Amino acid sequence: MVEEADKPKDQKYNSWKYTSGPAIMSKEERDEIREGKKKEFLELLKANKGLVYFTCDKFGLPYQTHLNWYNADPDYASEVDEINEHVNDFVESKLYKVIQKESVPAIMFYLKTKGKRRGYVEDKSPDSKDKDEEYQVQGVDKDIIEQFRQDVIKSIKVDTDEDD
Repeated sequence: MVEEADKPKDQKYNSWKYTSGPAIMSKEERDEIREGKKKEFLELLKANKGLVYFTCDKFGLPYQTHLNWYNADPDYASEVDEINEHVNDFVESKLYKVIQKESVPAIMFYLKTKGKRRGYVEDKSPDSKDKDEEYQVQGVDKDIIEQFRQDVIKSIKVDTDEDD
């Protein structure tokens, strides 16, 4: 058997990529196998909801190799990005389900991330005018915020009373 150190420098490769075949392969053969491995990895990545480190571990692929593929192959990068978009859509659908159950933290999270144009922005700046509050919502009247807090407190009390 040919040892890794005995191979010519241009013939060395990561052993995980080539599970069968002769000890020395042509560039075309290596490229064909690499493309097959990329396809298999992308299928597993999709099944694992875009969790790259977890998928690399399961697949036996060094994380750096994934990054190299991502940076060098626009088609591969596009597939990874598409998987991530599908995962984001899935998570957003779960968030909407929680919002439909009138979860105040979920509603606030959504407004802080998606409602910025409407003034639902947190400002954690040291020059905030009201030093009693660590956060202030910009563009929203303080009376509205206070009323919202009171409504939340009432709803929590009602939920607690109903549980008893």
